[in-house]
Amino acid sequence: MYKKGLFLIILVLVTGFSSKILAQNEIIHFAHFVNDETNVYKDINGRLVMNFTISNVVDQNDLQNLQYKFDHYGTFETVQFSVTNDLGVYSVYTVSSPGVRAIDLRKLFVSCGIFTIFIDDQPYPSQDFSPQMLNSN
Repeated sequence: MYKKGLFLIILVLVTGFSSKILAQNEIIHFAHFVNDETNVYKDINGRLVMNFTISNVVDQNDLQNLQYKFDHYGTFETVQFSVTNDLGVYSVYTVSSPGVRAIDLRKLFVSCGIFTIFIDDQPYPSQDFSPQMLNSN
């Protein structure tokens, strides 16, 4: 029994250490919102529509990874990424699925390496993100 418990403790420590190393290699992105009624609003069906940018996209593989996560996380009905004139910055247009909660958006942002969200150039941690932070809602 003692050996089994020791093995489990070592396994937990190794797993935690490995996940920390993987997190350190993750590319960090930033989401930028301009707070007005044309960039973030609810449509007539109550779905959250957001126009924002994601910066620090390093290459095509990074962009494809972001697109995959946004497409397959189950948070949005519509997702469109568009190139901007700024290197590593992409414009994102999303329409949420019905019933999406703020916690779902926060989890998606964190899974994409978006730990900071800028609203009118003011930084906020993504784990605190809520559509109510945007005055236009």
